[in-house]
Amino acid sequence: MARQLMATKLQLISLCHGYVHHTRDFVRAAHLDSIGMCYAQHVWRALRGRAVPVHVVESLFQIRHNPTELTSSRLLKHRWALFCIAAYMWFVPVAATFPPGALTIAPRPFLSTEQVNALVLNPLLPHMPHISGLGTT
Repeated sequence: MARQLMATKLQLISLCHGYVHHTRDFVRAAHLDSIGMCYAQHVWRALRGRAVPVHVVESLFQIRHNPTELTSSRLLKHRWALFCIAAYMWFVPVAATFPPGALTIAPRPFLSTEQVNALVLNPLLPHMPHISGLGTT
């Protein structure tokens, strides 16, 4: 009876854990999709009312798929809000990949019993008494 109760409890915990992960992934995807739509609306608002070449429009929309486009100084200078939104779209998934628990550092002793020969550059030579004796005569 106790084993069945424990197995049922573990299955419930596993099921809840799976739902939490799926919900987290869904919320993350929905957030990034909403930021992408915000970016697209901001691009069209910035471009409305003026004639621009197609390659400019294409490069503005390419930023969402190519992070190297963020290195454009013209984008940062003229459209800094678009740059900030695009940078946010690229950095959020990177930050979500490394949760705070993965970034903790804990000291632990390093035990090594292996002896290794190490290369020494410019070793002290025995025929140089002023160097090998370190000032003793």
